[in-house]
Amino acid sequence: MLGAGARFKAAEEADFTMRALLRGAFVYETLRASVVHHGFYRWDELPAVMWGYWYGTGAACAKSFKGHVGPTVAVLARLAWNWAGGTRGMPESMGDTPSRWRRLAAFATGFGAGMVTPLDKTTGHFVPPRSEPGPADEGTPPLG
Repeated sequence: MLGAGARFKAAEEADFTMRALLRGAFVYETLRASVVHHGFYRWDELPAVMWGYWYGTGAACAKSFKGHVGPTVAVLARLAWNWAGGTRGMPESMGDTPSRWRRLAAFATGFGAGMVTPLDKTTGHFVPPRSEPGPADEGTPPLG
């Protein structure tokens, strides 16, 4: 239910990364890799796209929080500290102050939606409503 075209719109890679880290794997960040996206968004679509990214990130964090409260609280506290300070990477990427508030609202809305969506205890995936076919995170191996 995470990812482009899915209920929570984005953050499938954030969910995968958090699950891998919680299971004890390492995540390596490098500038040597690149990704090419074929297609583009028009400038007038940017607010909706950014809303979806932050909404999905909030849902992914809620999913992690439901299964791993302590580590997730630590991550959320660090994000909140960086956001409040307006420095260091993530907040700088959020744009001007009105944009930052809109993105925080999207994150909070996604977090709330993720908190009320049930999780399958076996796989750790969100359980889709009966009317929602094939979530984007189905079929990936459970990581904790």
